[in-house]
Amino acid sequence: SYVNLWPQLQAQTQQYVKTSLIEALQNESTKQIRHLLCDTISEVAGSLFNDEVNDERKGSSAWPEIIPTIFQFYVSGQPAFIEASLKIMTSLFTYAAQDFINHSSDLHKIFQDTFVHQDDTIKSSALEAFGSFISILDPKECKKFEDLISPLINTTVYLVERNDDHADTALSVLSDIAEVESKFLKKHFEEVFRAMQKITLMKNLDSSQNTKQLAVEIIVLVGERIPRLLKDHSHLLKELFELIFTRMIDIDQKTEDIWLRPPEGYDQDEEDENESNVRFGMNSIDRLISSVGEKITLPILSSMVEQMLSQSQDWRIQHAALMALSQVGEYLDSVNDVEPIVNIVLQLINSEHPKIRYAACHCIGQLANDMEPQFQEHFHGKVLPILLNAIDDQVPRVQAHVFAALTNFLEGSEQSYVLGMLQQLLEKSFMSLQNGISIVKESALACISATSEAAREAYIPFYDKSIEILYNTLKTHATKEYKQLRGQCIECITLTSVAAGIEHFKKYAQDFISTLINIQSHYNEEVDPNPTYMFSGWHRICIILQQDFVQYLPTVIPSLFGMAQNIFDQAAKEDEEDDEQDIATSVKQLVGHLHHNSEDPEKKQNVNTSYTEDAEIAIHMISVFIDELKGSYLDFVEPTAKLVIPMVNFQTNENIRKAAAKALPELIECVKLSSKQDKEVILGNMGRMFIKEIWSALNSEFDPDVILDQIIAVKEIIDHSGRFLSLEEIEQLAAKILSCLQESDQRKVENETFKKEEDVEEEEIEVLEDDNSLEDELHIAIAELCGTLFKTHKELTLPFAKIIYRDLLTRALQPDQTANIHKFGIFLVDDMIEFLGIELIPEEWPYLSEALLKYAKDPNPGVRQGACYGIGVLAIKSTNTFSNMAEVCLNILVEAINVPKGEETEKQYLSLIHI
Repeated sequence: SYVNLWPQLQAQTQQYVKTSLIEALQNESTKQIRHLLCDTISEVAGSLFNDEVNDERKGSSAWPEIIPTIFQFYVSGQPAFIEASLKIMTSLFTYAAQDFINHSSDLHKIFQDTFVHQDDTIKSSALEAFGSFISILDPKECKKFEDLISPLINTTVYLVERNDDHADTALSVLSDIAEVESKFLKKHFEEVFRAMQKITLMKNLDSSQNTKQLAVEIIVLVGERIPRLLKDHSHLLKELFELIFTRMIDIDQKTEDIWLRPPEGYDQDEEDENESNVRFGMNSIDRLISSVGEKITLPILSSMVEQMLSQSQDWRIQHAALMALSQVGEYLDSVNDVEPIVNIVLQLINSEHPKIRYAACHCIGQLANDMEPQFQEHFHGKVLPILLNAIDDQVPRVQAHVFAALTNFLEGSEQSYVLGMLQQLLEKSFMSLQNGISIVKESALACISATSEAAREAYIPFYDKSIEILYNTLKTHATKEYKQLRGQCIECITLTSVAAGIEHFKKYAQDFISTLINIQSHYNEEVDPNPTYMFSGWHRICIILQQDFVQYLPTVIPSLFGMAQNIFDQAAKEDEEDDEQDIATSVKQLVGHLHHNSEDPEKKQNVNTSYTEDAEIAIHMISVFIDELKGSYLDFVEPTAKLVIPMVNFQTNENIRKAAAKALPELIECVKLSSKQDKEVILGNMGRMFIKEIWSALNSEFDPDVILDQIIAVKEIIDHSGRFLSLEEIEQLAAKILSCLQESDQRKVENETFKKEEDVEEEEIEVLEDDNSLEDELHIAIAELCGTLFKTHKELTLPFAKIIYRDLLTRALQPDQTANIHKFGIFLVDDMIEFLGIELIPEEWPYLSEALLKYAKDPNPGVRQGACYGIGVLAIKSTNTFSNMAEVCLNILVEAINVPKGEETEKQYLSLIHI
């Protein structure tokens, strides 16, 4: 946080500061200090342009001289001032977009001239300024600058060929354009491709530099965002795969000892610099298959991989092929498609070269993970014996990866696959855990956990021995290099205990729980396990012990919630820091997805960090406590609410917001199921508070998926709390519900408008259609919320019901609406009939009845089910008048039963019984 002192300065002082900065820049001869002055001027001007405190002087009018001064710097012709003008513009485009757009023709000329300036520094600064300017333009405005793409590419290649400090800057600009406004490059894609291909194949570039990787990334980015460019030009796709493989093969030929036997505490998630090209290639291949489609990519890729696997003269070629092959599993329909390759891969597990053995294990493990359970069912007879023997590999790095492959395979295995080898597998795993280096111990622990999950009750004979070994490992490895190992010990102890069951775990529970409490009470981030392992461990212990866990809560909760609060605080701190990030980065993130989606930058984004992941797991753990313990958790409802409520409006991570919203109705249910006196009053107070917090978060939410969960949470809160809202509170909530529906409708209209825009891609249309389907689901959830209000508050909701009838139902039940919107309307009709009854809405009753009869034969099974259910309720709720329409209803239900079946037949028969 900071205090803005500028408004407190006198106007004369403000002008003096601005004038002094410009004069200092004009008189400065040292390049480094000029750059600092450019940054300062940009920050001051940007802050003033963005400051809306003084409504009379906001935007560029807060410093009217700055933009003319920037152009004066440029026309001076002096290289130092030209560079300064470009640097300041690069930062200011975001803050004064329209002011600069008004000078588009001048800027076009500036970029055109500076791309070919004799000074390389000016060339580089021009590229940065151009990239920044393109990021603020809408697609139509961008087209005015398409003639500069060729000069942009030529300048980029020129700077890379010079192999100086400007190379990565130039490529980064092109990469940003490819990410933010890929369509800008669409007509020049082949030109971009050839230029990046040339850079990737340059011999004079240091292979350790990021330059070649970035060149390939630019092609992948454009191809990923506009797949048609590669779908229609398969020769370019093949050449792109070849470029990717050149990067994957560009690694050291010699295998270092540190790779073979990493030091204690080695983090397997840390990327080895020498392996970064391999990881980059794998990621690129995965993205291309996903975006361009497996039908086009896999035949090309398979042919290349098969050819590479047959080349044994350089291990790096086979290694690249295996790592690429590991990416295809999730895109294959049948394990039969991969069988020929799997046979080759299994042979390579016995290769002489350790990195080939490593890659073969990686490939098997990833295929097992991506194609489970079919892969396990088809290959368990072949794979498991080979991996079991491979555990004896003398290279620790390979041995650890054998365990990793086994873990992936076992996680999708049936019990019968492991029974014959269970004892041998566990003996080898226990031995490696006791005698291996840390990387082997960690992988052995994961394998033991997966084995216990697959073996289930067959694991019980080995449980006592395993607990002894695991517990000893946890206690004797207490230094910082074993932080990860200790976390996996906790995970393994709790997972094996789930397999063994409560009776076997009980004798160890007290001691183990005391150990966990001690760790979290004296938590030392350097040496103690990541909190994720603690939260997940408690989650499993609660599931194992169930009501027997209640006795431990008074000693577990204080230190556990202390740890959770610390995680939430750290996540919130990152949240605040993210809010203060450079606004240009924010704009890039917002614009980069879809140009039509012009969300308010103040609204929530989605950022994942280790702290946000820990926070999400902590909330999930709390939900498990509440769900498993029900009313027995009552004493901890208040501290839990204090812990969770702030997370409902957590700005930068949607999973946290969703998890927190879901936890609140669970707390309400906990109170409801307790024996607490006056709980109706407590439920009402909690319900009001929770709804207020959720709706506060919903007001700034832009993701329909999160809004959907928030609406469901409000519905469940009302359902559990019962009748607690006043007429005024219902009217206020009704207004919010209607506003939520209107905003959803507006998003759908915007999506439909964008679908009709020029140059819209097929993939974008698919995304928009998915978005609209999600909006329809949101409508249905809102209908269910309205139904819950009708059920719990009856006559108090009549004004709201009248609005729904008048403004929503007639529109929702029009023939041209989607099936989901029809379902939304029918759900509202059902709930009005069931919970309000003919006594409260006699005038609307005939229309509601006709709607049900009309849609009882709808071709969509969900709509049909809702309408048939409503007819049954209609029979119950209007017995005095139903005889007049009984025969019509019976005939329609009989017709509905004969419509091709969904899952709704039971509802139709039930409706017949009701009649």
